[in-house]
Amino acid sequence: MLITGCSSYTKLSNTERIVTYLNFFDKEISYIEKFDIQTNEWFRAVCKGLTSSTDSKKCSNNTEFTDLSKIKISYMLENDEKDLNNQNSNSNDSGETSNENENDDSEEEEEEEDPEEDWDPNNSDE
Repeated sequence: MLITGCSSYTKLSNTERIVTYLNFFDKEISYIEKFDIQTNEWFRAVCKGLTSSTDSKKCSNNTEFTDLSKIKISYMLENDEKDLNNQNSNSNDSGETSNENENDDSEEEEEEEDPEEDWDPNNSDE
């Protein structure tokens, strides 16, 4: 699909709209989009029971997502869950790492203090 001009939107309801654009051959193309609350995105939809695109204005509150749209929504939600799990595990890992770093720092400080304690004032090489 190659869009050469601007798209226009005709509101059917708060969650449904008709998208119209001109394709490469100056033919007007229209389709229905429905808003998905879980993803906060618009996806293609079809009017339940109507096959003609000229009746699409009668689809208000009578649409369903296309099969492809359902797959996209599912994929996005699945990835969001993975991202949340990764963020949670990363935050836990970083917490452990920072604690480990604190422990490492304290050990390094102890190691740095040891040579000073062993310093011999009679030895002028140091």
